[in-house]
Amino acid sequence: MGGITMQPPVEPDHYVEDGQTLEVGELHFEVITTPGHSPGHICFYERRHGILFGGDLIIGGSIGRTDLEGADSVLMVASLQRISDLPGNTVLYSGHSAPTKLSIQLQKNNALRAALGTRFQQEL
Repeated sequence: MGGITMQPPVEPDHYVEDGQTLEVGELHFEVITTPGHSPGHICFYERRHGILFGGDLIIGGSIGRTDLEGADSVLMVASLQRISDLPGNTVLYSGHSAPTKLSIQLQKNNALRAALGTRFQQEL
């Protein structure tokens, strides 16, 4: 009645692991596990082209929610720290906003800056 009909979950064909490389044509994406927003959250990083498909980890101007079932704020901070170590010119494609550079998010995203806390402040 006016709501969204939930579909049953789809079983994966296979699972990926942290550090695994997936080849898509001439692109080589590294799987980076980034739990926090959800237990199985992952990012795909293409080092040669400086591209990160970040899902809901960093969302232009914010970060993924950790108040949802299965989310974990401690794991989220660890995942954000891990991604913040990538080169600043990495182009971030998130699940909910326009592409942006990681360096811009590190400078202007207050939620990201707060989550990274003193570690980030010391590096500026």
